[in-house]
Amino acid sequence: GKKADADAAGDEKKTDPEEGANNVDSEQLLAQRREEAMELVLDTVEAMFQERDGNLWGSMIKQTIKRKRPNFSETFHGYRTFSHLLEEAQTQGLLEIQKDDKSGGYVIVSFGPNA
Repeated sequence: GKKADADAAGDEKKTDPEEGANNVDSEQLLAQRREEAMELVLDTVEAMFQERDGNLWGSMIKQTIKRKRPNFSETFHGYRTFSHLLEEAQTQGLLEIQKDDKSGGYVIVSFGPNA
């Protein structure tokens, strides 16, 4: 219902009073981490485009990153899911992605205009 939605939205804005002091630092840190993750994805996409013809799946990108950097975690870099990271790349015009209805996964079509 509407009320539950409103409550849920309100919860996200609450921060601990102590957090205020560190906020700027942590936001900068998160921005850096996001950028780092994005670069990693774009580098991986570029390498894989050169290696293969046919569909390039988001899951393949993630597996490749994990092979190179076993401790990679999209949540550490500020993204809820790897798909969320790909969607953000599309929003920024860095990647063109398409959702595959059968699997629900993303296919990376090409680089975007801003890549």
